[in-house]
Amino acid sequence: MNQFRAILVPTLLLSILVYFLHTIALENYFYWIYWWFDILLHTLTGFVLGLLIVFILYRLFHSISSRSVLFLTIAGVLIVAIVWEIFEYVNGFALTHGSYILDTIGDILFGLIGAYIAIKYSSKFKDK
Repeated sequence: MNQFRAILVPTLLLSILVYFLHTIALENYFYWIYWWFDILLHTLTGFVLGLLIVFILYRLFHSISSRSVLFLTIAGVLIVAIVWEIFEYVNGFALTHGSYILDTIGDILFGLIGAYIAIKYSSKFKDK
């Protein structure tokens, strides 16, 4: 199976899934009703971003080391997660109670866990 089918197709399909889950969650207050729903979406989003970054790295740098893929993917997802959390805060979407910092750290960590899973999954498909 080539990289396109093994990495990019799942990335696109999961992106659509994340979009629909997020839309349904907002309309039905799932983020407030189910404590774990936010964790699920941050992990899935980290996985999707991780797959996308790994795919781009594999296409641009055919002989990239596993260590470089790990570092660049984690760094990329970390940057996107931090920017997203700042966006939420600036636009008033963030929680206003005392656990905001812990929630933000958790959101970022679950995104990074998703990215790590993406790295492990996609490492099987790197061109030799």
